[in-house]
Amino acid sequence: MENNTQNTNNSPSAQELIQPKFEFGIGATIKGAWKACFDYLGACLGITLSVIIIAVAWFVIFLLTRPPEGASITEAPLISLALFGTLGLMYAFMWIGVSHFALNAVDKQGEFSQFFIDVFRYVKGLIIILTQMLLGGVFIIIGTVLAVNESTSVIGVIVIIASIPLSVYVFMKYGFALFAMLDKNMGIMESFAESSRVTAGLKWQILVIRIVVFVIWNIFTMITFGLGNLILYQLVALSEAYLYRASQQRNAKTSV
Repeated sequence: MENNTQNTNNSPSAQELIQPKFEFGIGATIKGAWKACFDYLGACLGITLSVIIIAVAWFVIFLLTRPPEGASITEAPLISLALFGTLGLMYAFMWIGVSHFALNAVDKQGEFSQFFIDVFRYVKGLIIILTQMLLGGVFIIIGTVLAVNESTSVIGVIVIIASIPLSVYVFMKYGFALFAMLDKNMGIMESFAESSRVTAGLKWQILVIRIVVFVIWNIFTMITFGLGNLILYQLVALSEAYLYRASQQRNAKTSV
């Protein structure tokens, strides 16, 4: 009886048995993203088709509402602002949707419908993306403003150069905030805190993995004569989702 109790206590829990293992590294990230993509290839291609339809719809609206031929874009600033603002929002919403799908796909639960989520999470995701851009680019923006002025151009260039490492650091620290929100339905501040926790001690390793993986996926599109572009968007998102899970598990192990 005692032996049975001891075996039960030493055996892994049901949650540990069903939880996928995510290895931290370049090869593991590429392999994990590639496998998830082809396990859910139909969903990935469905997302590609959805992105194309949305992009074509935007382009048609652009053609119908653009300023008359020969007119400067500044003659219709509100229309131009609305069009390009809509384009930015459209890209952000698509990234939020594909990130939600990617997170489920690496967890072996991917479905095409996960590309579309509720409005509340779209809004939270958009705020997270805008906050990331602001935190990472505020000093670059300040430097650019200074650089265009002749009297402060040198100072502006120095500010821009000096702020690049800071921007990279901020992105490495808070780059998983969107995935944390989608994963645990956290609030905005909680998502940033979770990203900081997940990336603790791994920031520069994550940077190297991201750079190498991005280069490899772009080489893949070149050697497939552009056909790889059909799933490039999803491969990038799947790589990020896998890296988030791997970082999460790695820090969970070190904290025990």
